[in-house]
Amino acid sequence: MDFGRQARIRLSLFALLAVSPAVALAQLPSPEIEAIFPPGGKVGMTVEVELTGTDLDDLTGLRFTHPGITAQPVILPADEIWPEPRHDGLKFTVQIADSVPAGMHEVRSIGRFGLSTPRFFVVSPREGPDEATVAEGNETIETAAPIELEQTINAKTAPNRSDHYKLTVHKGQRVLVHVWGERIDSRIDAILSVFDPSGKEIAASLNEIGLDPVADFTAPADGEYLIKVSDYLYNGGPPFYYRMLATTTPWLNGVFPPAGTPGSRQKFTLYGR
Repeated sequence: MDFGRQARIRLSLFALLAVSPAVALAQLPSPEIEAIFPPGGKVGMTVEVELTGTDLDDLTGLRFTHPGITAQPVILPADEIWPEPRHDGLKFTVQIADSVPAGMHEVRSIGRFGLSTPRFFVVSPREGPDEATVAEGNETIETAAPIELEQTINAKTAPNRSDHYKLTVHKGQRVLVHVWGERIDSRIDAILSVFDPSGKEIAASLNEIGLDPVADFTAPADGEYLIKVSDYLYNGGPPFYYRMLATTTPWLNGVFPPAGTPGSRQKFTLYGR
């Protein structure tokens, strides 16, 4: 064998060894949750959720950062095709214990390929009306979904559509309408508009808190107000989910100074509405 051929063989073997680990790593499945819907629930309540993502094969459970949030697979009964009860793929029943604090908690799925990437799961306080899920059917003004003050709404936009809600407000009430999207890992860049009973737009918001809007208005008259939510580019589907709340409670925008020394006493200024 000549020296040139030996050199070429060595070079080929070196290239193969260098590339093989990268190829092997690239082929490993990487479970990813793109969306969990609804993306939250109330303290002390049970909610059925459905996951969307990639490489979520043979899921056996969900793992939350707070031990008081637990999940069990949704089990389908036996039928003519499936003689034994079975797990309904990506659906779970989530129980939120009374000990769970309101706020954002992370969740990961457990399946054939291990733990998935995390997503936020939002827990709201027990007080107030029950949360509502509006998945579809409110794409026009005529089909606007009725909601209540202090009621959290879980929803997701449809492609090339807007979501509509109707809310009864009394004259003089100051209402803040919050939409959580980017803050809870959603891909939605939400636009929010509010119209009075005469159809006049009285509030609009875009990118108030990051990409999330907050509409602030004082009702000029008693009546039914229309709330409109859409994605900035009219995107839609499972990854474009959001939570919305119309509330009369105060909202804190910031505190200055933003920090203090443990054990000390000092003055702070609160900024909000």
